[in-house]
Amino acid sequence: MGIAGKHLSESQRAAIARTLFKTAPGKSSGGEIHGYCPIHQESETSPSPSFSYNSEKDAYHCFSCGADGDLLKLWTEVHGLGQKEGFKAFCDQYAIPYGNDAPGGGQPGQTAGKDKSPDMELTLEQTLGLMREAWEKFPSLPSDWITRLAKERGWSPEIVKKLDLRLQTLRLDKKTGNLKEIKKPEKIAIPIYDGNGYLQNIRLYQPGAKQFKIISFAQLTGESRLFPPKPDQILQYEPILLCEGESDTICALSHGLNAITQTSKLKNWPNSHNGPFRSRDVIIAYDADNAGRVYADYAGESLQGVVRSLRVIAWPEFMGVGSDGSVPKDHGQDLTDFFVRHDKTADDFRVLMNAAKKFEPLIPPEPLGDDERRTDGVYRFYDYGVNKRYSFRPRLLAEQLVEDMSLMYEPNTGLTYKWNGRFWDVLHEDYIKTACIKYLENEAQKSRVEDAAFQARMLSMIPEGRKINDRDGFFCVENGMYSIDEDILYDHAVDYYATYMFPVIYGPDFVPICKRWLQFLEETIQTPEVIAQVQEFFGYCLTPSTAFEKCLLCLGPGADGKSTLLKVLRALVGPKNCAAVNIEDLDDQFQRSSLYGKLLNISTEIGSKAMESKIFKAIVSGDTIQASFKHENPFEFEPICKMAFAANRFPRVLDNSDGFFRKILPIQFKKQFLTGGDKSLLDTLKDELSGIFHWALIGRKRLWEQKDFTQSNETDALMLDYRRVNSPVLCFAEDELEFGAIDDESYDTPKEAIYDLYKAYCKEKGYEKFSQENFFRELKSARHNLEQYRPRINGRREYRLKGVRIAAKVPEGMK
Repeated sequence: MGIAGKHLSESQRAAIARTLFKTAPGKSSGGEIHGYCPIHQESETSPSPSFSYNSEKDAYHCFSCGADGDLLKLWTEVHGLGQKEGFKAFCDQYAIPYGNDAPGGGQPGQTAGKDKSPDMELTLEQTLGLMREAWEKFPSLPSDWITRLAKERGWSPEIVKKLDLRLQTLRLDKKTGNLKEIKKPEKIAIPIYDGNGYLQNIRLYQPGAKQFKIISFAQLTGESRLFPPKPDQILQYEPILLCEGESDTICALSHGLNAITQTSKLKNWPNSHNGPFRSRDVIIAYDADNAGRVYADYAGESLQGVVRSLRVIAWPEFMGVGSDGSVPKDHGQDLTDFFVRHDKTADDFRVLMNAAKKFEPLIPPEPLGDDERRTDGVYRFYDYGVNKRYSFRPRLLAEQLVEDMSLMYEPNTGLTYKWNGRFWDVLHEDYIKTACIKYLENEAQKSRVEDAAFQARMLSMIPEGRKINDRDGFFCVENGMYSIDEDILYDHAVDYYATYMFPVIYGPDFVPICKRWLQFLEETIQTPEVIAQVQEFFGYCLTPSTAFEKCLLCLGPGADGKSTLLKVLRALVGPKNCAAVNIEDLDDQFQRSSLYGKLLNISTEIGSKAMESKIFKAIVSGDTIQASFKHENPFEFEPICKMAFAANRFPRVLDNSDGFFRKILPIQFKKQFLTGGDKSLLDTLKDELSGIFHWALIGRKRLWEQKDFTQSNETDALMLDYRRVNSPVLCFAEDELEFGAIDDESYDTPKEAIYDLYKAYCKEKGYEKFSQENFFRELKSARHNLEQYRPRINGRREYRLKGVRIAAKVPEGMK
């Protein structure tokens, strides 16, 4: 936290910051103020303002150009001042003691005093109330003061009276928030009104002072305003004379000139300051030094297009101006010197006004002094801006990057892609920055590189309304974009926004060959209906659709072809289009980011807990999930990847709902290859990928036509077996109960008897028993044709179930 953080309150820092840059409507909250960067002169038409200032931490940052610092640095940058000059001007403006905070150390006597207690934090309304109360108590300037000011500053008694200049006799004590009497008054109080006549500030001027020569009544009232608030209407047909500071302005008014000034000079003028100058003739009469010329340039830039005509006073040589027009760096002579030191008259000054030169912005010389500006090498990225200053233009480099690198930016994830001639491939941002450094050669700077890289991404953003891989029915293959609906092969093109490619050759005239693949399926899976289901799942994996909500579960004791099938599936989809996130790692948001844009996730490590997680179910269903890349903000997306995994046995899960089991497509591998085996089988199958692709497209077509996977008695039985193995309740029902029609009176059993038998069964088998409520819920879930009723038997009502009875093998006493 800088000097502003030490000596100004949070609300004071916020008020000052708002005068330094254009804030974005509705973007600021709490201590964070958002807006448009004044450092790189960000356009107010930008859809996403990149600049922010935190008044609590006293820190600003631009996410575009990378500029950062505290309020003092921002104030100095905006006012175009050097470090030491800016520090002094800032402290003078807001009545902050220099102390040891000054660059290079403080000066003797410039300390904040011994009182280290915090300042009383007043609101703007409270401050204005105290200021107006003090103003009413300030007396008029004594006659000896008026005489001295007329002699030393050229202020006429008439103007002193007209402006109602007074003597400051009270000050605002920052520690207590109260008004305190000044024992030895030495400052002139200059009232600053707004356009409606309300007192908004009092400027306190001490002639001859070196420190705090002119300050505001309070830090909160220090916003730059016009003084007087508008030009004199009596002189409405005369040019407006824009002066540097209140003292020069009062001197000019005293000599009958239509003068006006800003209570603090600004690099960027607010629109409210332009109003009084609209369609008027304006002459700028700033000091005869470098600072005066720089701020005359800023004022002229702001007034161009507002005024009718704009000219600048050319000070004569007797005011320290060289014969070549050069002026001193600082402490040059001013308008008051013209009248007081050189004893000139209003008529003499009007001669200068008539000879004033048309405003021409300061234009620095060409960097190399060439007749023609160089446009080769790094000079391609330098140009003149709206302020007529020759400097690095990140937009030029950004456009070069987009053209040379063929970039595409996806804002939802923050990923950048590069066109490789067939599809968009993910490109790490550091490669863009590396290209920036090479382009800029020795002129490379971190802020320049980051700004250009940022703008390059913004300029290459995917069009609104489009998404990556959003062309349904199109498949990016090595030789083009195949439309399955039209059976046409198109050329690759950027506007398909394909981010993956299937590593196959395909087209309408393609002759499919995959004999060894079909033989492999007949050897391992064998059943035609189950092979059809595998074919449909392969076709399902070629699409971004998750409409069928299926996860492939390959089952077998080992050495049975499960891994080979999954490796072929991975090769078909393409390794770049696949993820390998273990099921148990899906709860990690960073791991989940690997699934974004991928068609397939294959895992061989299965944990029951992960399979029961909401994330696993959401991925299989294509529901929106959240993920995050390292060092990036979290983002939401709808996964398109299919889940496939292999296991030696059914993974145990606690979720026995139909919803879970409907998401599983179990495939049993029936043949083990315990000895020998074809070591080159996988390579042979990969050689048939183009044929397997055609085979998978047939499965995809059938799946879409059927709107479901092919029905298979074997798969249904396998699923029932899975549910039975997974659920002790289902095992108990099949081992100990018999089921029949509801209207068959022989299938009618007390619930209490069934539950007692279930408890004995669990004790015998070593199962953990469910509560009675959960047990009957599971039983009804497994057997839907059960009906509960409550008849009166032997004078008491008991709960019974229709459609079930205890199996005959159970001893009679247990019935």
